[in-house]
Amino acid sequence: MTFLLENISVDTDGAGVNADGSNKTLCVWATSFGGGTVNIEGSPDGGTTWIILQLINGADAQFTANTFKIIDRLGQGCLIRATLAGSSGANNVNAALFQ
Repeated sequence: MTFLLENISVDTDGAGVNADGSNKTLCVWATSFGGGTVNIEGSPDGGTTWIILQLINGADAQFTANTFKIIDRLGQGCLIRATLAGSSGANNVNAALFQ
């Protein structure tokens, strides 16, 4: 398991981690999202540009409730991160990738 966000309570941009080119299972969970949204983003250029990823079904990877989803393969060398935005009173927000 690789955490993208761990025990977050305020809006933040998580650090980018290497996506390594394989499918991932994503889990997003929290005690409270505080009205905020967790966005899963990818960067093709080492973290200069961040783009909201799409799930296999074509929906944007944006979450306001506990969920498990599949993230399709990103190219070798791409980075992936999670952000929490628009929250007020969020508590224990987490996002993690499973191989």
